[in-house]
Amino acid sequence: MPENIRNAIEDSQIVAQIFIYLVSLILSAVVIVLSISLLMTVYGRFFRIYMYVALAPLPMSTFAGELTSRHGRTYMQGLIGACMEAIVIVIACIIFNAFTSVDGSDFPINFGDSGVGLVLTYMLKVIIQMVILGSMVKAADKTVKEMFAL
Repeated sequence: MPENIRNAIEDSQIVAQIFIYLVSLILSAVVIVLSISLLMTVYGRFFRIYMYVALAPLPMSTFAGELTSRHGRTYMQGLIGACMEAIVIVIACIIFNAFTSVDGSDFPINFGDSGVGLVLTYMLKVIIQMVILGSMVKAADKTVKEMFAL
């Protein structure tokens, strides 16, 4: 948490601090759910790449026959598409890291300069950024299919 928010929380009264901690607890639960959803999606995508590689001997053997070589080409297109999805996910995570490292003072929603307002603004900013990252990760397959016409 940024230092200015930490100082505002410490300077606020005990009732406000309790309210801040309750709001932070609820919003942290939302962040945890979003994180678990994001991790499950990313692990699923990478597991798909592992399955493509593990089962590679079967479709690769179809390149030997003239009539079955189409299956090998289709497999290679699927493998390249899955790898490109992983690249899109990595790029989305890099962009997310760049956005979260910015100060955030230009965030359009502001709940004030009190401790509660600063915490709400900060947590909302994090949640919105995580939703954007999650939607980019979940849409990686669609993005790759549109880019490469797979």
